[in-house]
Amino acid sequence: MGSLENGYRGKDLEMARSYSFRFNGSATDLTSRIKREAEANHVKCAGDEKSGVVEGMGAKASYEISGDVIDVTVHRIPFIVSWGTVESELTKIAPGWGAERIK
Repeated sequence: MGSLENGYRGKDLEMARSYSFRFNGSATDLTSRIKREAEANHVKCAGDEKSGVVEGMGAKASYEISGDVIDVTVHRIPFIVSWGTVESELTKIAPGWGAERIK
Protein backbone atom coordinates (compact mmCIF):
# COMPACT_ATOMS: atom_id res chain seq x y z
CA MET A 1 0.00 0.00 0.00
CA GLY A 2 2.74 2.46 0.82
CA SER A 3 6.33 2.88 1.81
CA LEU A 4 7.72 2.99 5.29
CA GLU A 5 9.42 6.34 5.81
CA ASN A 6 10.34 7.44 9.32
CA GLY A 7 7.94 4.78 10.56
CA TYR A 8 4.99 6.19 8.63
CA ARG A 9 3.03 4.42 5.92
CA GLY A 10 1.50 6.59 3.24
CA LYS A 11 0.03 6.37 -0.26
CA ASP A 12 2.94 6.71 -2.64
CA LEU A 13 4.03 8.37 -5.87
CA GLU A 14 2.26 5.94 -8.20
CA MET A 15 -0.95 7.47 -6.93
CA ALA A 16 0.08 11.12 -7.38
CA ARG A 17 -2.65 13.56 -8.37
CA SER A 18 -2.43 17.10 -9.72
CA TYR A 19 -4.62 20.13 -9.18
CA SER A 20 -4.45 23.55 -10.87
CA PHE A 21 -5.31 26.93 -9.40
CA ARG A 22 -5.40 30.45 -10.86
CA PHE A 23 -4.11 33.09 -8.48
CA ASN A 24 -4.21 36.87 -8.15
CA GLY A 25 -1.11 38.93 -7.43
CA SER A 26 2.51 37.97 -7.85
CA ALA A 27 4.06 34.52 -7.61
CA THR A 28 6.28 35.88 -4.82
CA ASP A 29 3.21 36.87 -2.76
CA LEU A 30 1.61 33.48 -3.46
CA THR A 31 4.64 31.50 -2.29
CA SER A 32 4.93 33.71 0.81
CA ARG A 33 1.32 32.89 1.73
CA ILE A 34 1.87 29.17 1.15
CA LYS A 35 5.05 29.19 3.25
CA ARG A 36 3.28 31.04 6.10
CA GLU A 37 0.42 28.55 6.07
CA ALA A 38 2.82 25.59 5.97
CA GLU A 39 4.84 27.00 8.86
CA ALA A 40 1.68 27.61 10.91
CA ASN A 41 0.81 23.93 10.43
CA HIS A 42 4.34 22.67 11.24
CA VAL A 43 4.91 21.55 7.64
CA LYS A 44 8.18 22.03 5.73
CA CYS A 45 8.03 24.20 2.63
CA ALA A 46 11.02 24.83 0.37
CA GLY A 47 10.92 26.60 -2.95
CA ASP A 48 10.58 29.86 -4.79
CA GLU A 49 8.24 31.65 -7.19
CA LYS A 50 8.74 28.92 -9.84
CA SER A 51 8.62 25.60 -7.98
CA GLY A 52 8.90 23.95 -4.61
CA VAL A 53 8.05 21.11 -2.24
CA VAL A 54 5.76 20.95 0.78
CA GLU A 55 6.15 18.00 3.15
CA GLY A 56 4.92 17.00 6.57
CA MET A 57 2.42 14.98 8.59
CA GLY A 58 2.80 12.02 6.21
CA ALA A 59 2.06 14.05 3.08
CA LYS A 60 4.27 15.36 0.29
CA ALA A 61 3.39 17.72 -2.56
CA SER A 62 5.23 19.81 -5.10
CA TYR A 63 4.19 22.91 -6.98
CA GLU A 64 5.08 24.62 -10.24
CA ILE A 65 4.07 28.17 -11.11
CA SER A 66 3.65 29.44 -14.66
CA GLY A 67 2.10 32.86 -15.24
CA ASP A 68 -0.95 33.11 -12.99
CA VAL A 69 -1.41 29.34 -12.54
CA ILE A 70 0.00 27.11 -9.83
CA ASP A 71 -0.04 23.36 -10.46
CA VAL A 72 0.06 21.32 -7.25
CA THR A 73 0.98 17.65 -7.46
CA VAL A 74 0.30 15.59 -4.35
CA HIS A 75 2.78 12.72 -4.28
CA ARG A 76 1.98 11.10 -0.94
CA ILE A 77 -0.83 11.26 1.61
CA PRO A 78 -1.37 9.41 4.91
CA PHE A 79 -3.11 6.08 4.39
CA ILE A 80 -6.08 7.20 6.52
CA VAL A 81 -6.78 10.24 4.31
CA SER A 82 -8.85 9.90 1.13
CA TRP A 83 -8.08 11.66 -2.15
CA GLY A 84 -11.52 13.27 -1.86
CA THR A 85 -10.45 14.87 1.41
CA VAL A 86 -7.22 16.13 -0.18
CA GLU A 87 -9.13 17.67 -3.09
CA SER A 88 -11.71 19.24 -0.78
CA GLU A 89 -9.08 20.69 1.57
CA LEU A 90 -6.96 22.14 -1.26
CA THR A 91 -10.05 23.75 -2.79
CA LYS A 92 -11.03 25.12 0.64
CA ILE A 93 -7.63 26.62 1.54
CA ALA A 94 -6.71 28.00 -1.91
CA PRO A 95 -8.63 31.28 -1.40
CA GLY A 96 -6.26 31.96 1.52
CA TRP A 97 -3.46 31.95 -1.04
CA GLY A 98 -5.47 34.26 -3.29
CA ALA A 99 -6.19 31.34 -5.63
CA GLU A 100 -9.15 29.52 -7.14
CA ARG A 101 -9.25 25.95 -8.46
CA ILE A 102 -9.50 25.67 -12.24
CA LYS A 103 -9.05 21.87 -12.69
